[in-house]
Amino acid sequence: MRYRRFLLAIAAAAAVSCTESLGPADFNGTWGGDGVRLTMSPTIARFESPCWAGDLTLPLVVDGREFTALSTLQSQGGVGQSESRSATFKGEKSGDQIQLTVSPSSLGLGPYTLILGQQVDILGCP
Repeated sequence: MRYRRFLLAIAAAAAVSCTESLGPADFNGTWGGDGVRLTMSPTIARFESPCWAGDLTLPLVVDGREFTALSTLQSQGGVGQSESRSATFKGEKSGDQIQLTVSPSSLGLGPYTLILGQQVDILGCP
């Protein structure tokens, strides 16, 4: 009976150690998709879309395969239409993809599927 408990304890420890846990550097790179770009490095994290752009706070808060970051986005609406809005970014990495959500939803951003290395042209705000 003791031997069985010992084996179960080892199996449980092995399962926990197999859980993927990432650090901020695992999100570095240029990520693109659906007209938006997220550029991340040890010194800068920048989100760009047709109507909003801004730098994310560093370091990223990473938990497992997910990150959270805050930003103050600036509107890209042209002359006389400048506006600043606080936003929260949450991303989950799976391989070479990040599922990115931006809140509050009133900004009309996302959710996005971003792909590492995908080149994206950022068009002007309609």
